[in-house]
Amino acid sequence: MPAHDRLRRIDAAIDWGFVRAQAAPYYAAEVGRPSIDPIVLVKLMVVGALEGIDSMRELLRVAALRVDIRRFLGYGFTERLPVHQTISHAQTRRFVDAQLFERLFLRSVALCREHGLIDGTHLSVDGFHVEANAALASLRASLEPVAGADVAAETSGA
Repeated sequence: MPAHDRLRRIDAAIDWGFVRAQAAPYYAAEVGRPSIDPIVLVKLMVVGALEGIDSMRELLRVAALRVDIRRFLGYGFTERLPVHQTISHAQTRRFVDAQLFERLFLRSVALCREHGLIDGTHLSVDGFHVEANAALASLRASLEPVAGADVAAETSGA
């Protein structure tokens, strides 16, 4: 990894401790399985924005193949990266305050800008979870016959 690698410079310039400090209320100290470090979650969002990857599934696929991203996230060659479902759960269920990741991401971007690591002229991110109008809770079963269904059944020999 060259010393001038963008992710290496970002990691060296930013003290990521603020992420863990702000996410601490959402993590239990010694209960259950070890959780994904919140710093990894925020770093994934930063990498996705810098690389123009707007899909977490695609970002994880690319991260599994690229040494620079693995190193930035703190994962070795043989370590498994988090899976999409675990990250989605962390973003939508673990953190009741849905704005937490947005605040942490924006602060990370601001720090990168302060250190001259990004110019901040254009950055697009699609990572918000919004309940659709057609949520499962709003669906209702309908048992009304479909017009023309009897004719189709008769002609098919049913």
